[in-house]
Amino acid sequence: MKIAVFGRTELRCSLCVLLLVPAAAVLGKLSALMLALVSLAVHELSHAFMAARLGLVVSSIEVQPFGFIAELHTPPRTPSECLSVAAAGPFASLLIALCGAGLGKYIGHTSAAFQDFCSFNLSLGLMNLLPFLPLDGGRLALALIEKRIGRARAQRTLSLFGIIFGVLLFCAGIMLVSSADAVFNPTPLAAGFFIFISALSEFRCSCGTNIKTSLAGLSRLRSGSAVRVVPIALRSDCTVRKALSFIGGRGYGIIFVVEDGATVGILDENIVLNAALRGESDAELSTLLPKRSASSAPNLPVFKR
Repeated sequence: MKIAVFGRTELRCSLCVLLLVPAAAVLGKLSALMLALVSLAVHELSHAFMAARLGLVVSSIEVQPFGFIAELHTPPRTPSECLSVAAAGPFASLLIALCGAGLGKYIGHTSAAFQDFCSFNLSLGLMNLLPFLPLDGGRLALALIEKRIGRARAQRTLSLFGIIFGVLLFCAGIMLVSSADAVFNPTPLAAGFFIFISALSEFRCSCGTNIKTSLAGLSRLRSGSAVRVVPIALRSDCTVRKALSFIGGRGYGIIFVVEDGATVGILDENIVLNAALRGESDAELSTLLPKRSASSAPNLPVFKR
């Protein structure tokens, strides 16, 4: 549900949040809910502020039951921009916790609500530094390793870790809720469920990351910008999907198709990408090679074992 529009950014609120407010009031947890929402708002608005400073367009900010979600119309263009946007949220949360601790030490006495506010921000900042998607730490790790192993493979790996972490946190929440001696605290249960669902969505989206990355590289190439060439040798029975996972995000791929130790053809990333867009992701690279007669076959290098 749209609440307001600030410039080019829409502020939205989920209906579930509106239902949580009267429920929290009935349970006597309204103040705790408000403190959590304020902490999450500062955390997410820090991401949005950093993105705007870098010239990125924030299309919407939505209030969800487990936090705020900022959607970027233009994603970060470089790993350094991705690092800056991802680090802004945990930095803001940890800064609030640090300033709150310093203020409490200076004053000597603070209210229980203020201590809970600082503790929540400390937990929020530290948990978001864990290197799992969809957490901010996963974004930081993605920006650091995507050039080495490719964005799609890095996203799949980090989201898989996020799925495992979400399941473990959800199970820990069940144990805490079912414990007779423990105080009822559904936070680990809800956080684990949210991380699991979001990480699963990230894992599914990673299947199309290679195509998006390749399209971005082709766009830069057509605009006249220089693009790094990545030569790679792959077997002729390698599928299009697997080929894109090797070259996606590291430059413009030139593929030497090898069969029985000899190069039987050369493909560029554009040909492989068009095959994927046609729905031929499971096709072998040998089927993409142009048909040549024996007399017109070029002299290609032989890879000796």
